Amino acid sequence: MWQIHGYALCAFTRKVRLGLAEKRVAFELVEVFPWENLPAFLARNPAGFTPVVTEPDSRIVLADSNAILEYFDEIQEQAPLFGSGPAERAEVRRLIAWFDQKFYAEVGLPYLQERMWHRLFTHQAPDGTVLRHAHQA
Repeated sequence: MWQIHGYALCAFTRKVRLGLAEKRVAFELVEVFPWENLPAFLARNPAGFTPVVTEPDSRIVLADSNAILEYFDEIQEQAPLFGSGPAERAEVRRLIAWFDQKFYAEVGLPYLQERMWHRLFTHQAPDGTVLRHAHQA
């Protein structure tokens, strides 16, 4: 079974989870926090970013949410994610890049900052106004 190495609050991990679900690919989430710099995770992706997708039986290791989704779009014909022709695929890639940047800056980063950073490093409670603003973005 495919494994997605990432964490629930990571927008890019979530994107891969949604894409694989859309394509009806069975997977399990293996929770990994990249800031822990675990050697086993870094061996799979020396860049240290999530998500990383693996298939233990075939030893396939995929990194980068876009590369992962394109891989599955190529090996699974059902529910195409990227369209059918070059112009359609280019537009989908443009929208993905725009969404990744905007979503991360306006939702992912504030959420991560408030929900994880404060809890783990400053030992403060999250600021609810920031979370509400990120949720509305």
